[in-house]
Amino acid sequence: MIPLTLNVRNFMSYTDVHEPLRFDGIHVAVLTGDNGHGKSALLDAITWALWGRARARSVDELIHAGASEMEVEFEFELDGDTYRVIRKRQRRGKSGYSDLQFAVLADGGYKPLTERSVVETERLIERTLRMSYDTFTNSSFIQQGRADSFTINSPADRKRILAEVLELGYYDELEGRAKERFKTREAELLDERRLAQDWQAEIARRPEYQSELDRLRTELTALEAHVGQLEEQTTLARARVAQLESGQQQVEETQARLHRFSLDRARIGGALRERQSLREQAQSVVARAADIEKAAAELDAVQRELELAMQKQSQYLPLERTREAAVRTLVAEQARLEGEVVQRERRLAEIRQASAQLASLQLALERVQREAASLAQIEAQHAELQEVVGRAREQAAEKRTINAQLKKEMLELRTQISELDALSTCPTCQRPMDAQHKQRLRDEYVVHGQRLRDEFRAHEGAYRELEAGVSRDEALLASAVATLRNRETIHRRLAQSEAALAQAEEAARQAAVLEKELGERQRLLREGAFAADARRELQRVERDIAALGYDEQRHASSRARAAQLAGVDRERQLLEQARLSAEHLDAQIVELEGNLARLAEECAADEQRLVELRALTQGLPLERQRLAELTQQAGEAKRLRDEARDQCLFAQSKLDNCAFLERKQRESLARQDALRREQSVYGDLAYAFGRRGVQAMIIETAIPEIEEEANRILSRMTDGRMHVKFETQRDVRSGVGTIETLDIKISDELGTRSYEMFSGGEGFRVNFAIRIALSRLLAHRAGTRLQTLVVDEGFGSQDQDGRDRIVEAIQAIEPEFEKILIITHLEDLRDRFPVRIEVSKTPRGSTYALR
Repeated sequence: MIPLTLNVRNFMSYTDVHEPLRFDGIHVAVLTGDNGHGKSALLDAITWALWGRARARSVDELIHAGASEMEVEFEFELDGDTYRVIRKRQRRGKSGYSDLQFAVLADGGYKPLTERSVVETERLIERTLRMSYDTFTNSSFIQQGRADSFTINSPADRKRILAEVLELGYYDELEGRAKERFKTREAELLDERRLAQDWQAEIARRPEYQSELDRLRTELTALEAHVGQLEEQTTLARARVAQLESGQQQVEETQARLHRFSLDRARIGGALRERQSLREQAQSVVARAADIEKAAAELDAVQRELELAMQKQSQYLPLERTREAAVRTLVAEQARLEGEVVQRERRLAEIRQASAQLASLQLALERVQREAASLAQIEAQHAELQEVVGRAREQAAEKRTINAQLKKEMLELRTQISELDALSTCPTCQRPMDAQHKQRLRDEYVVHGQRLRDEFRAHEGAYRELEAGVSRDEALLASAVATLRNRETIHRRLAQSEAALAQAEEAARQAAVLEKELGERQRLLREGAFAADARRELQRVERDIAALGYDEQRHASSRARAAQLAGVDRERQLLEQARLSAEHLDAQIVELEGNLARLAEECAADEQRLVELRALTQGLPLERQRLAELTQQAGEAKRLRDEARDQCLFAQSKLDNCAFLERKQRESLARQDALRREQSVYGDLAYAFGRRGVQAMIIETAIPEIEEEANRILSRMTDGRMHVKFETQRDVRSGVGTIETLDIKISDELGTRSYEMFSGGEGFRVNFAIRIALSRLLAHRAGTRLQTLVVDEGFGSQDQDGRDRIVEAIQAIEPEFEKILIITHLEDLRDRFPVRIEVSKTPRGSTYALR
């Protein structure tokens, strides 16, 4: 991974007042600046953009003080392709909001590679880089205070750190999983043994279960024979009861038939009496035949007269409706003309009154127009004052924000001055401090504090003056607002005056037209010259009504007489029916009398049959009682038989279960053998994945590679004077046997000694060489090339010769890296490299510049 461009906004000490940092054209560069000015923050921006991780405890701590969001855009090259990552963060509620965009340069533009979520996009970036955050920080990024994290520890801790660098924790996880499965198989084996013991106890009772089954089968045979006997007796008793119940059913049917005969006799007797009554009524109607026929002739004459009157009425009614319509038209037209006369008279009165007010309305309009013009001027002044007050408030807020930052820096400076006496080492160059050095540093702090105080006071005076101006302008604004409150009223009055004047002018123009229309309508009413068609239609209709000759009173008299004779038609129909039905009624009466005689004979025969059937069915209750007793005995016998059968099935199921458990026991023995084999395999795997297995083999394989690379770099820094060797075993103090260790032995012209016996400068050279060797090993194992090296480590412990050696060592490994960044605040080192990235801190935030 080769960095190309880095752009940060509101990230840690950086705001957005700088250009992007471009790495193209840079091979080796030194990143320099005072402590706390933001050198390491640039490296934090790269790791946060790629992996979402940095030195801060939480992501919101990375947002610049006073800001609510931050953004980092990072472009890099990998395997010939150019990629871009944009990561954003906003403070929003308790959880905040994060966004991550990933793209590759293709066809002159960036093609999105972003996944559905931030987590999935982070995984894609890590797969693309073939490098995790831990791999990067342990290989490409040598952080402050971590160059000697390997060498200063004990041999056991060195092996642990080396295992972490080699990412052997995966084998610890495999070892734990193997041990867990070993325990699982052991528990399963104990469960199988316990089940097999329980099954064996049940299988041992098989003879007992067989004896019980034989006894139950003998009892079941006897019970089935007894049930058969009872069922045969019950069948015979049921047949006898069925025979007697059939006779009882015949008794009931005979009784029902006698009841029906009784009802039929009553029904036929009623019909006979009804026919005799009808014959008497018909004879009475035939006796009044002459009177009924006379009244019917009169009714026919009245009905013919009514038909003629109805024909004339059908012609009269449409004519009457037409006459009424013509009358309504005349009345409506007259009312309309009278209404229009009244309306125009009223409108003329209003117009004359409005014309009289025309001059006063013009004067009122001019007065309101003058008030509206004055109000427009005040409104323009109000808008201008609002803009002035807004700018002044923004400037005052900006001054207050700068003063808050200056106050924070003064407090930090005061803390540094108060802690200066307790310091024994310079916080910038890491050298021991004497009294002169402390006084010089205190003077620098005091001068810096006075400059901050002067800036603070200047800004304070400026924003106080701005606030005074805002107060004055706000008073003017309040006065303007009070005046503008009448704006709606004045505008409404202006609109009303303009409308009233326009109405008065329009009314003056309409007066002549209205007077002409009023005179025309008054003439029409005086002369009756309106609705001429309706008048002609009315005269025609009245002539047709007179020619028709319809008499409404005579028509009503005919209707009244017809109503009096309405019952004659019914009597005429009854007379005809009486003449026709007299012979038919005589025949029906003879037939009904014969039916009554036949029913009397059938009733006598059924009553004799009923006596005989009752004598046959007297023993039915006793036979039913005997059948019930036999049914109960048979049910009890069947219950006992079913219980015996269930017991036999249960006993048989016990025997079947014994056979099933024998099969299960054989299967359990096979599973126990398989579990013992698997348990043995997982035990072997736990040892193989442990620290004495594969991990020890990997460490033994990696140590020669680390040793060779470290000696190559160390030789360049010391002109071949120093040589490092790793010892993985040493003799025990008793002299018998060896123990595992990881000792570091360093040789120079004075001999071989332990790492702890060398000075700080010499130890740093060893630390640096071993750290670079570990980085190369880790990058090689991660499957990626180590193209960029970042050294964020203090060089203050080195003397001038040691610094020269380190510079020479870095220059010697330049061809092996595409980019090398060295972070330091030492002035004599920053001039030793071709490119400098100078970081400085201002009241507006940190910034950087290429030199």
